[in-house]
Amino acid sequence: MTSTKPRTLSIAALSIFAVMLGSAAARAEDKKEEKKEEKKEEKKEAADADKKEDAAEEAKEGEEEEPGFMLGIEAVTGFGKVEALNLKPATSLGTLGYERAQTSAVVVSPIASFSFPVTKHVRLGALFPFVIGSLTPADDKSRGAANWGNIELEAEYEREISKQLGFEFGLGVALPTAVGDELPEQETLDRLGVNTNTVSADKFSINHAAQFSRGGEVNGLFEPKHLGIIPKIALPIHLSKLKIEPYVKTENLFSTVADSPHPITVELVAGVRLAYGITSWFDAGVRAWGNFTMTAHDGRDLNIGAVEPELRFHYHVMRATIGGIIPFAGEPASPGFGGVRTGLLFAF
Repeated sequence: MTSTKPRTLSIAALSIFAVMLGSAAARAEDKKEEKKEEKKEEKKEAADADKKEDAAEEAKEGEEEEPGFMLGIEAVTGFGKVEALNLKPATSLGTLGYERAQTSAVVVSPIASFSFPVTKHVRLGALFPFVIGSLTPADDKSRGAANWGNIELEAEYEREISKQLGFEFGLGVALPTAVGDELPEQETLDRLGVNTNTVSADKFSINHAAQFSRGGEVNGLFEPKHLGIIPKIALPIHLSKLKIEPYVKTENLFSTVADSPHPITVELVAGVRLAYGITSWFDAGVRAWGNFTMTAHDGRDLNIGAVEPELRFHYHVMRATIGGIIPFAGEPASPGFGGVRTGLLFAF
């Protein structure tokens, strides 16, 4: 009889080997599954990180588009010629008097501003303009003058129509805080002689010089003895790094002087800013605008055009601007007026 013991051992060994092989295969399969799960987790984590980054970017963009309290100072230094009253040569009888004449002027017109959000889309704010400058006749000494502008209260509604297009509507009320009397006609000057109020006339002239240095874009801020109602609409368009920002406004100026020959002056101002983002903190661009006087203006050339190449810098809460204002049409252009703009804005 043949012994079954070796055969039994062989079967047992094969069984053990099969179990070990099955266990190894199961472990290998488990590892494959673990790797698949790890890859899934990595993909999920990467997707979550991308979502968080996108959300952070959107939040950052939202913060940039919807700043809180804003505080700024902007000034234009202008130079050119403006009409002013100057002492004329004495007559043969020794009588002194004044005459209207084009006079060299240098003016600085700073505007302080602040605004704050009332709701997500509505902001309130105010502008505080001031003018300081000098007038220098061709054959006389330079004299200084200073004047307030018209303090303007503003309300603005802003809304995003799409990621590329925005809508802005603003309404400003310029209070008649600027002083100064319009230059009298020569007949009146001859009658008044040395009793002419030249101080008031100089305040009027330097405020007009401030208007000229700014290319007639914000006349309502500097027109003496006028109340201004100024509605404005803008449609900013942002296409990646390209920015196109057209706007239009009307400056409705009401004289506070009784029996004024021009009780109401209406000016239509339309312009656009084109800019390109060189880096995340630096824009280069150009602004252009026209001011068209819609009411009677006694033959004066008050249809004004100007351009302004500019640079803008952004760093955290600070925004800085520098530009050169070049009038090319209308009264500011004929005496060769120009201006240099600098500004700082802090958005908290």
